[in-house]
Amino acid sequence: MSGAAMRDSVSGRVQRRETAMLLLVLVSFHLGLLQEPAGWLGKAVSLVHFGVVLLWQPVVSAQRRLSWREMAAIVALVLVAGLMLSWGAALVWALMLAGVLGGRLFTYARPRARIPYWLALVALVIDLVGLIVPALLQLAGHPGEPGLNALATWLIFPLLALILIFPVLAEAREEATALDLVGSLLIVLALTGVILGALALMFLQKMAYLEALLTGLALIAGGLLVLAWFWGQHGNFAGLGLEVSRRMLSGGVHRMPLDRWLAHVNELAHEQIHPEQFLQRGAEHLLAWSDVVGLQWQPLPDAFVSGTGQCGVVSATDYDFSLRGLQVKLYARKTLANAALWQLDLMLHILAEIHAGKQQARQLQSDSYLRAVYETGARVTHEVKNLLQSLHGLCFAALALNEREDPRAQQMLASQLPRIVERLEQAAARIRRPSDESMRMEPAPHWWVRQQERLGGRAFDWHAVGDPAACGPLPAALFDNVLDNLLENALGKRPGSGASLSVRVTLSADGGACTLDVADDGEPIPQARVESLFLAPQASDSGLGIGLYQASRLAESMAYRLTLVENRAGCVRFRLAPIAEPVPR
Repeated sequence: MSGAAMRDSVSGRVQRRETAMLLLVLVSFHLGLLQEPAGWLGKAVSLVHFGVVLLWQPVVSAQRRLSWREMAAIVALVLVAGLMLSWGAALVWALMLAGVLGGRLFTYARPRARIPYWLALVALVIDLVGLIVPALLQLAGHPGEPGLNALATWLIFPLLALILIFPVLAEAREEATALDLVGSLLIVLALTGVILGALALMFLQKMAYLEALLTGLALIAGGLLVLAWFWGQHGNFAGLGLEVSRRMLSGGVHRMPLDRWLAHVNELAHEQIHPEQFLQRGAEHLLAWSDVVGLQWQPLPDAFVSGTGQCGVVSATDYDFSLRGLQVKLYARKTLANAALWQLDLMLHILAEIHAGKQQARQLQSDSYLRAVYETGARVTHEVKNLLQSLHGLCFAALALNEREDPRAQQMLASQLPRIVERLEQAAARIRRPSDESMRMEPAPHWWVRQQERLGGRAFDWHAVGDPAACGPLPAALFDNVLDNLLENALGKRPGSGASLSVRVTLSADGGACTLDVADDGEPIPQARVESLFLAPQASDSGLGIGLYQASRLAESMAYRLTLVENRAGCVRFRLAPIAEPVPR
């Protein structure tokens, strides 16, 4: 047998089994009602019905093995229900079966798959309103409805025949893996409303049962039609459906529905703000949602994202969420419902995804910026190398002059050209990739004296705290790079007169390590630039804006950290200090 034929055979067996089980459930229930549920014969048939329902029910998987305790509990429950069976219990059981059938209706996408369950639901409703409710009314002293009882007794069989013509589809059964709880509740509420409405009309308006039933059904149908009209959108009216959905998704906070929160997050995502600032503002706006009082977040180990922060207050009730690269702890005033937790998890995932996207965009921008700088530096290096070759030839020609040439020209060439070559070599070294030789260690006193000699002619205040000789050797190229960048940025604040800016350079010796501080009394750095000062290149009118970023990366690679210690009017101070271990990039 081929694979297709085998699949068709299995599908046919499943289809026949499901259809047979559905018919057995309906027939056994109907026969139990015809035999008087309170009688012994009716209870025996009802016990058979309960067994068939246990085999057919879609709540517990057929592949699950039940323990002996579970089996004993089920058997005891069935026996108790059978012994206590009455017309009132039959009414409750019929509503429960209607809820199960209605719940399966809403799980199918194709109309053809719903037909057998619609027929089964109609048959169950006929038993409910044609046999069960009239029997209860007759017990209460109201006259019976013989014609209605006879119609309900025999009308169910044509419906069962239609189920044989339109059997349960095997593939449709695979689609419906669970019940639709909302659909089940809607079916139960609708049937309960029809029955209670009919009873109310009977007792208040003194109507006959059949007349009251049809009137109640018409009123319920009319009310549902009006509700359906108001539920949808008509002209400028948004509809009750939208408002109900907004309230259901608001988590109990009516002043901030989910759609309004999403609009706010969308605005934040399009603003030119840093990832850390976006996460902080998004978390602060989340405090108005469903009794949330505080949030704390930090990167997960080995995560590519960065940023640690908190907002709000800490409470005794907390929940942990693992998002994209972030571990978030949420604090609430009270225990939250599962629906609220699901909504909060969705909202936190949205914030985490946008935060990660912003960080990736910033990293890509920095990488493209560095690539442009690298390509520019490579071209400059090539040009400088050519210039060095020409100058080397010029120096050789100048030194080879004989004594008959002008001695002053020879002296000028001999003294100036080698210094020009040295300066060009230093410039080329600055734009080359740092090598082990350029990262040489130098005694702190020698470096300190050399910087004062090199820059002493400019208006800087030099201060040494402690004895620099007590420090170990320091990486000269790193300290040169950081000092040059900080002094250049400080002098960039100087007004045209150049008289009102004071720059102070301090070398501190503490515990065998040196710390370099550069402070000026100029204007503070704007807060918008402080947040990404060492994280990305900065906009600059006088250069590439990459000095501090490059210096910070170089410091991290050598177990140092460059930080902004103070930033206020009259004191802007940077510090280069060693750290215990390199900061991960």
